Amino acid sequence: MTKKLLLSVSIILIIGVLLIAAVFAAGIAGSEKTAGAVNFPDGNGTPENPYIISDYSDLVTLSQLIAKETDARYAGAYYRVSVKSITVDATGGQTFIPIGSENNPFTGNFDGNGVIISGLTVDSDDDYVGLFAYVGADAVISEVGLYKA
Repeated sequence: MTKKLLLSVSIILIIGVLLIAAVFAAGIAGSEKTAGAVNFPDGNGTPENPYIISDYSDLVTLSQLIAKETDARYAGAYYRVSVKSITVDATGGQTFIPIGSENNPFTGNFDGNGVIISGLTVDSDDDYVGLFAYVGADAVISEVGLYKA
């Protein structure tokens, strides 16, 4: 009886470890927000399916994509904030570069959806500093507020 019990417990433990490993692996493989990645996990930038901004990291991603001219589709794309507040964590190690530059202005549609962004600071000697620095004539920025910025 002891051998059967020991064998059963061993099999259950092995199955448990395999299940945990499978769930962990699926989570890593399914996550598009990985360290060093510059992309948006949700949306495709169209009016019907805008890129989704859900946290400070997504704002940093947007500023990096526009600043680096990584892909022309991002400058004129549609963005929508999915949360009501974003608090900037200055200890996160991400330096915020204002969205848009003189050479690469933001020309898209940014729907803040009523979001309040608090604690945003930009350390820069540039003339145009804020959440957005340079925007094109056709850009639309709406329903976004800054608090203690």
